[in-house]
Amino acid sequence: MKWLTGILASSALVVGVSLPALSNPEMTSALSSGKEIRGQVESVDGSVLKLKTSAGDTQVYRVDPTVISALKLETGSNVVVDGSRLQSGVVTYLTPNNASIELDGNAGEKDYILTPVSRRYLSLGDRVVVTPDLRVVREDHYKLTASDLRLQSVAVASSSSSSMSTASSSSSSTVTSQTNTGSAEVAPAVPAPVEESPAVKGLW
Repeated sequence: MKWLTGILASSALVVGVSLPALSNPEMTSALSSGKEIRGQVESVDGSVLKLKTSAGDTQVYRVDPTVISALKLETGSNVVVDGSRLQSGVVTYLTPNNASIELDGNAGEKDYILTPVSRRYLSLGDRVVVTPDLRVVREDHYKLTASDLRLQSVAVASSSSSSMSTASSSSSSTVTSQTNTGSAEVAPAVPAPVEESPAVKGLW
C-alpha cells in the first residue's frame, strides 16, 4: 500500500512540475521570419500584449516589461511587430544538447545548440523563434524586445496636410499671377496734340 501511495505521489509531482512548461494555446504569436505585423493594442496585462492585427485576427505576445514602459503601450496604441531580425520554425529533431529546426520560408533545416533553459521545455513539433544570437526559444515563451516592437508612424496625416498646403499655395500663386498680369496691361498710346506755331509776318 505504501508502495502504491509512493507511486501516486511521484506521479502527481511529475505532473505538477510539467504543467508550467505546457504551451499556452493563446500565445499564437505567429512571428513570421522577415515580416511585419501591424495592429492596434486590445489590452496589456503585465507582460502579455493582445493585438488586433490589420488583417482582423487577434495575436498574443509576451513583451519585455521595459519595452511596454518605454513605449507607453496601452489600449488603442498602434504598433508594428517586426520579425525581420528573427527566424522561426518547427523542431524536427531533438537531443539533450541540440535541436534541428525546419525554418519557415523554405529556408531549410538547421541545427542549433540549446541553452540549459531551452532543454527543459522544448519538445518535437514545437514552434520556436531563433534570435540573432542563435538562442532557440519556444514561440510562446519569447518576449518581444525593443528591436521587435515599435509604435506605428502617423506621417500619413502630416503628408496629407503638406499636400493641401502646397495646393493652396499653388492656387494662391495662380491668382496672384493672373492679377499681376491684368494690372500690367497698358492702354494704347494716344498721340499728343501738336501745337501750331504762330505765323511769322513777312518783312516785305
